[in-house]
Amino acid sequence: MNQSFHTKIHISIPIEKAFHAIRKKIYEWWTEDLEQIDERTFRVKFSNGSFWTIKEVNFQPPEQITWKVTESHHIFSSDKTDEWNNTAIKWLLIENSNSTTIQLSHIGLAEELDCYHICSKGWQFFLNSLKQYLETGIGKPHQIRSKTKPSLNHGV
Repeated sequence: MNQSFHTKIHISIPIEKAFHAIRKKIYEWWTEDLEQIDERTFRVKFSNGSFWTIKEVNFQPPEQITWKVTESHHIFSSDKTDEWNNTAIKWLLIENSNSTTIQLSHIGLAEELDCYHICSKGWQFFLNSLKQYLETGIGKPHQIRSKTKPSLNHGV
């Protein structure tokens, strides 16, 4: 069985713009409910009570970003809420002649996990939201009632 989830998109934008959106504009494409914990750690939250605490453990502008999930509480139909704990989310950006390829790998999001089906569909949705944000300036993040958008202050 596959021990990780992989997907990618191609987009006609500069690699630096994609890198910046992944690191600093999470509220525009993933979830508006975002909490900065420290310079490299943030928490993404959803209205059903689900959250993931993520630490940026590596970044090499403008090609690579690696996040480690240090805490998770994913509420869905299963009682296993911590399946993302100690998984890694790796972003690889490849500059092509007229486009950028964004590869997402969620290491540890294995097919046998209870959340694999819903999480893999969620990653596809939010990666498409990232693409839409980069192309149009408007993504489809999970929305909260307050429209005050947070700012991420980590590196670069």
